[in-house]
Amino acid sequence: MGREMRSEQFVAADGVTYEMAIASAAVVYTNAKKITRAASMSVSYIATSAGNIKLQIEIEQSWRKPTTEYVADASYVVGESVNDVVSSLADATQHHKGSLGQITLPYIRLKITGLAGDGANAATTTLNARLNVQEAD
Repeated sequence: MGREMRSEQFVAADGVTYEMAIASAAVVYTNAKKITRAASMSVSYIATSAGNIKLQIEIEQSWRKPTTEYVADASYVVGESVNDVVSSLADATQHHKGSLGQITLPYIRLKITGLAGDGANAATTTLNARLNVQEAD
């Protein structure tokens, strides 16, 4: 029997919408996902905007669910040995997939930051993202 695959949608703060608004230089935190039986993981995502897209997507990890979903939480950290999913996403034309490296804590979520500077992130930017997990045998 092969390994099971599952895919879970990250949702906006309303708990329902798949398109998360990342307006200008906003920092957005997704809902947390409990990681169990994972052999490998990735995040698939696509951004849309009427203007420029300039996003950084990071993985935060914790040993517990956040006290309040969708806000900064001191128990959630970006791992020192974990690379960004993407350090500067700038297109809306295709789906992307970023493999996740070493995840050592049972809960993860995305931290998405609209970046400033040349080609700054527009106020109309949204992101749709999913966690994909291949389960261990």
